[in-house]
Amino acid sequence: ARMLPEPLKVSIAGEHILFGPDTLPQALERLKAVPDAERERALAVILGAVPDLGPPGDSRMATEEELRAWIGDGMSVGSHTVTHPILTRLTPQALGHELADSRSQLEAMTGQPVDLLCYPNGTVGDFDASVVEAARTAGYEAAVTTIGGQVTAESDLMALRRYDGNTSLVRLQARVSGAEPALRRLLGRSD
Repeated sequence: ARMLPEPLKVSIAGEHILFGPDTLPQALERLKAVPDAERERALAVILGAVPDLGPPGDSRMATEEELRAWIGDGMSVGSHTVTHPILTRLTPQALGHELADSRSQLEAMTGQPVDLLCYPNGTVGDFDASVVEAARTAGYEAAVTTIGGQVTAESDLMALRRYDGNTSLVRLQARVSGAEPALRRLLGRSD
C-alpha cells in the first residue's frame, strides 16, 4: 500500500506538523490553511517520503475509461477544479483557469456537458460572490458546497448545501419525505 513508512514531521509555516495515521485529519486541515507555495513545498516533502508513489500526475481519482463507464451507466460527471485550490485565494486569472480548464478537460474526456461544480473544501470562506460569478462565467449551472443543510426550491443553485450521509437510511427517508419534523414532535425530541 502507498503509505508513509512511519509518521513524518513536516515544517509548515514555521510549525512542525506530524503526518501519520492518527494525526492525518488535523494535519490536512493545517495544510489547507497555509499559502499555496508553502502547501506545495510541504506536499513535495510528504510525497518524497512515500515509497513507490510515482509522479503527482498519476494520482487521478478516475481514469478516462472509468468516467466514460460512469456516463454509460447513466451518471453525470461534475468538476472539482484542476488543482483543488481554495478558490478565494486565487487571482481572477487563476480562478478562471481552474474553473474553465477543469470543465473543458472533463467535457473532452467524456463527450458530455459538465454543468456542475463542487467547490474545493466548499466551506464558508472557500467560495464567495466573486467565485460564484466566475463559476457562472465559466458555464456552470449549479455548484455544491460542503456546508450541511437541506436543498429546497428556494436554494441558490450556485451554493447548494450537502446532506450529511453519515445517517441511517430510515432517517434519510424521513428527511427526504418531510416526515422528520412530525416524528421529532411525536418522540418529543429536538435533535
